[in-house]
Amino acid sequence: MQEKYDINELAVLVDLPIRTIRFYLQKGVISAPHGTGRGAWYDVEHLEQLLKIKRWQSAGLSLERIQELLKATDEPELPELRVKAGDLRVISHLYLGQGLTLMIDPSAAGVSSEQLRLLAQALMSTYEQVMQIASTDKNGGLEND
Repeated sequence: MQEKYDINELAVLVDLPIRTIRFYLQKGVISAPHGTGRGAWYDVEHLEQLLKIKRWQSAGLSLERIQELLKATDEPELPELRVKAGDLRVISHLYLGQGLTLMIDPSAAGVSSEQLRLLAQALMSTYEQVMQIASTDKNGGLEND
């Protein structure tokens, strides 16, 4: 069965405002929805198109170039985004426990805010499990030097 999303669900999945998705539709950057009006729906193809747009925009490509790439049959491999002096980056710090903080650059990692929340939840859960196991074993399964 094919996944179907309304525009609100699609916006949440790709972490974009509905207005931005409508702009992409109006400009023909992404495929038109299936159906019309309130019955319009989107599928995995639309989801993938929007995720590519986000990734390519973060790599510095213009919307016109992105539109060309989306219409191309073979997807190009894009160079990694290089950070240069003066660039501002938002880095998330996930505090797991005493002396243990994970730094995540969501744009470089290509993760949405929802994916970042899921990752944080999974890491916190795993950390708690490890600490519980360690507390049942005096040495925590590790030898201290």
